[in-house]
Amino acid sequence: MIRARYDPGTERIEHWLFGAPIQVVLRRIQEVEAFIREDLGDFRSFSLDSPTSRQKRIDALNAAEEGSS
Repeated sequence: MIRARYDPGTERIEHWLFGAPIQVVLRRIQEVEAFIREDLGDFRSFSLDSPTSRQKRIDALNAAEEGSS
């Protein structure tokens, strides 16, 4: 299971994985990041979603990832 949000400020997918990350999953996240950055510019889960509206969730994912390291 993965929880993720694209952060256009850092051009990264901020994610939280249930369980230890494995190389193939981390590589796929990097591939999707590149696709979003190069082809889409941003990724929204619905039309009213904006970088500002999802910043709180992005920060929470960052904190969860830092806490699990």
